[in-house]
Amino acid sequence: MKRILHAVEAWMDDFKIKNKFYILYILCVLVPLIVTDSAVFSVVMKSEREAREHEMANIANAVAYSISNTVNNAAEIGKSIYTSKYINRFWRIPTAIRWTMW
Repeated sequence: MKRILHAVEAWMDDFKIKNKFYILYILCVLVPLIVTDSAVFSVVMKSEREAREHEMANIANAVAYSISNTVNNAAEIGKSIYTSKYINRFWRIPTAIRWTMW
């Protein structure tokens, strides 16, 4: 560890104090800021994506329920018409008489 510090110190001896402060600023302020911001951004984006997927799943379930409900209603209406004794009686009347009833 001491060798690394001595190597960095020897390398930094050639720079002016202004450039040393720039390097210190970049390494101690900008790099940690970028790393933490990117981590927070990643978490927020993941949360938003999951929220959108959940919302889309809810919409898809609502559409599936609506279609199923519509089909079931149509089937019940068809069954009601098929089993209605009044409609059955109406269709047993001969056609010529049926049209004069209107």
